[in-house]
Amino acid sequence: MFQLLSRLHFLQNCLGRLVSWCPPVFVHNLGKYWAIKKALYLTGLEGLEGGYFEFGVFTGSSFACAIQCAKRSGVKDAHRLMKFYGFDSFEGFGELDEKDAHPFYVDLNFKTDFEVVKKRLKKVAGKRKKDVNLIQGFFNETCVDATKKEYGLTKASVILIDNDTYSAAMDCFAFCTSLLQHGTIIILDDAFSYRGATDKGVHGAMQAWLAANPLVRVRLLSHYGMGGEVYIVADCP
Repeated sequence: MFQLLSRLHFLQNCLGRLVSWCPPVFVHNLGKYWAIKKALYLTGLEGLEGGYFEFGVFTGSSFACAIQCAKRSGVKDAHRLMKFYGFDSFEGFGELDEKDAHPFYVDLNFKTDFEVVKKRLKKVAGKRKKDVNLIQGFFNETCVDATKKEYGLTKASVILIDNDTYSAAMDCFAFCTSLLQHGTIIILDDAFSYRGATDKGVHGAMQAWLAANPLVRVRLLSHYGMGGEVYIVADCP
């Protein structure tokens, strides 16, 4: 069979052409949606209570996917009471320091209309629109104790860090520390940005956060798309 397939040059060329035509952003986002579905299924299977938290909502596509997957997770009543929290400035990154500078991470590429995104997500949520909460503002302004108190935040089931830069991700990790529980799943989007540097981007922020919180231990669950990583909290205070 191997010898036969190796001689089917036309078929191989067609397959290569099909892959080349598929936009990388489509491949990545499809992988991210599957990662969200997997995270919701696994946490539901374990009976894990807590909210879905997304940092870096942008147009709301991943957030909408999370709402839809929670409705159809395949685990009866697992996410019936789940609430969804999305954090974003909806204005881009704002002023970046030198460590966060990146040719693609600029305001022009990530500025969106808050009201349009809000309307989209409420429509997707349908009868569960009261469970959807969008917190607008830069992360150093919204990832604070006052937000936890305002929304009564105590536990996280799934966390998606999709805000690209080290500084923003550090604000989010610090915010989420008290929300962690054994089994919380953390999804890191674009974990290999900054040419794979271990001290930059969301991956660098996670490493720094783990070093500062030695009682928190995580296990790599999977990779996805063009550089996403998924972790599960194996232990926490």
